[in-house]
Amino acid sequence: GTVKNLTVKDSYFNAYSAVGGIVGSVIEGTVTDCFSSATVIAGSLGYAGGIAGENGAGLVERCANSGFVTSGYEAGGIVGYNHNYYDDPDPAIIRHCYNIGSVSGYTVGGIVGYAVQQVGSSVEIGALVLIATTVSHIHFEYTVFPSSLRPTVSRTLYLFVRHTT
Repeated sequence: GTVKNLTVKDSYFNAYSAVGGIVGSVIEGTVTDCFSSATVIAGSLGYAGGIAGENGAGLVERCANSGFVTSGYEAGGIVGYNHNYYDDPDPAIIRHCYNIGSVSGYTVGGIVGYAVQQVGSSVEIGALVLIATTVSHIHFEYTVFPSSLRPTVSRTLYLFVRHTT
């Protein structure tokens, strides 16, 4: 399925797993041109994302999040858990997205909390990631993967800005 041109504001989503500001799970589907400023909360073993809690062999493109995302497990500003969908060889793609919301959890990333791709697949992230940690310090952040699980990442811009008062 496809979700496009959707804005979610002033909302609160709290569930055990696969919680997103736009959709819970994208399974071989597409989410494009969406924006969320919702608060997204997942349980102790759940995935939470500002746009989608889970992206299984789908496409999340030209989306933005400014809401708070938290999970006891995997949390990402755009997608909490990004992966191939079982035997599907197609990659899960996050492209041209940005996050300016705060993200917290066990495995955390400004764009994606945790990504697993099967051999031969890749994830394309063309994203600008902004995480505000305090009023006086803003930094951009990325997820670090163990080498055995590291997807191919391309066209990502990381920028560090320090604001002093």
